[in-house]
Order: sequence, then C-alpha cells, then structure tokens
Amino acid sequence: MKAKNPINHRFPRRSADEWRSIIQGYSSSDLTVDDFCKQQSVSKTQFVKWRNRFNEPLQHPTKNNTDFIQIDNNVVSQFPIEQ
Repeated sequence: MKAKNPINHRFPRRSADEWRSIIQGYSSSDLTVDDFCKQQSVSKTQFVKWRNRFNEPLQHPTKNNTDFIQIDNNVVSQFPIEQ
C-alpha cells in the first residue's frame, strides 16, 4: 500500500524571488487576478498572500474597479447644480 502524503500540494512550491517575478508579471498584465492565476497555474490564495507580503497594490484596473477620488468642497461649490 502506498503511503499517503499528509500535505497535498497541487501547485509547486516557489521561492520569494519566483513569487516577486510572478507578481510583477501580473502588474504588467491586463488580466484579473483569477484569470492571471489560471493562466500562470498559480494558487490564487498564495498569489494574494505573497502580493500582500510584498505590499504590492493592484497596478491596473480590474473589471470591478471601485476607485474613488477626493473632491474639494470649495471647488464643487463653485459649480451650482441647476434643477
């Protein structure tokens, strides 16, 4: 009978340098995290963990972009809303 490995690694282990390279590749792509991870055959969970470890924010907009900009109230008051 074959001994079972208690840890089932679906994805190979990668070094920190390999993860940095993968994350930099994502930053220059126009893919979502899901699509990029599938394309690169990497675990999304591990990708997010390493991206957070390197403090790498998303470098490009995603399909569900919810970025906001701050508006100065003084500028807004110069343009009254017509009804």
